[in-house]
Amino acid sequence: MLNSEVEELPMLTVRNFFRLNVSRCGKKIGGNLIFVGAFLLLLFVSGQSYAAGNHSEIGFGGGQGGVFDEERRVYVLAEYRSKYNWKGIAPIIALHTSGRESYITSGIFRDFEIKRQWFATPAFSVGLYFQEHGVTLGSNLEFKSSFAISYKADSGARFGARIAHVSNGGISEYNPGSEMLTLFFTLPVTE
Repeated sequence: MLNSEVEELPMLTVRNFFRLNVSRCGKKIGGNLIFVGAFLLLLFVSGQSYAAGNHSEIGFGGGQGGVFDEERRVYVLAEYRSKYNWKGIAPIIALHTSGRESYITSGIFRDFEIKRQWFATPAFSVGLYFQEHGVTLGSNLEFKSSFAISYKADSGARFGARIAHVSNGGISEYNPGSEMLTLFFTLPVTE
């Protein structure tokens, strides 16, 4: 085999893990499948669900987009977590903006209590991405998979951290993806 024919394997890093693309029969299997599979597995695992207790929540936060990219940006977040759920799976809507780009999403989440008042929350959403002078993600339609750890106080206020991967899932030829790290808090909303 000639040196020009040898394909170099990418170094296994956190960034490459999130952006895993394996070609099989001309089809790409995106890194999002890892998160979607883990999320679906968690949704149907037996155990008590604590998603959306007896109140909805409105949340605010901020963080860094492009955590593993050369071009990083600070953004703010507003979200609404509904109390209405089906087997613990509840809807969520969110708006992220950095001033150079905006991303509005709608999706589902589920809370799992891992220790008294501590929660692990996988989520998956679909949204519209608009960039003026921001990062080009290859499509206006983007998918977001995320995982959060949070503490819920007796008052219902929640504080936490979330890592998310945003990608167009291969629906466009250009699909760089991007990661977001968020610190957030939510407050209960009485309806």
